[in-house]
Amino acid sequence: MSKEKIFKAAVSLFAKKGFAAVGVREIAMEAEVNISMISYYFGSKTGLLEEITSRFHERYYQAITEAVDESKPPEECVRLLIRNIVDFAREDNALIQATLNAIPLDISEIADIKAKGMSILVKEAGRLLSKFNLDPEDVVFLSIIGPFLLFGISAHFIVKPIQKRVLNIDFNDSYYESYSEILTTLLTEGIGGVAATRGKKGKGD
Repeated sequence: MSKEKIFKAAVSLFAKKGFAAVGVREIAMEAEVNISMISYYFGSKTGLLEEITSRFHERYYQAITEAVDESKPPEECVRLLIRNIVDFAREDNALIQATLNAIPLDISEIADIKAKGMSILVKEAGRLLSKFNLDPEDVVFLSIIGPFLLFGISAHFIVKPIQKRVLNIDFNDSYYESYSEILTTLLTEGIGGVAATRGKKGKGD
């Protein structure tokens, strides 16, 4: 479908080059559609960014709400949250990167989308803090934890080609299970917890 082809082309280009560096003609060429189709489906390049931002927040919100389960212990909720974000990044890191690249941009059309999305995510993060008997309205902690997880995990996928070349890593399901577990332990128990669970295991364990 032309609409989805345009969307995917814009996501790919915005992720690689940034919103400002990409024109509608380039998006149309990438999607192999007539340039008028962009206007028909999205109105403008900014309309495309609105759709990208909205889909990102929907997916991130889903990752959090599926993890924060009142019946599960807090550590398990953190584990599920990290796995959900890692799965999101593995499946569609371009969507994450396209959105993150646009965060600093002062575009009025997407300001409300970003603010509304952030408010919802903060509320859900507050539910997770409550499970650890922390203040769900601790604005300092809330301002740290969300970006820490999202930017940290997303950054891994940006540098992954270099890591693969230098460390000779096989980025398979087993790797990402271990990756998620280490990040969960690091977040819930600190580096001491990682040291206790990893010990002096052999390289690659």
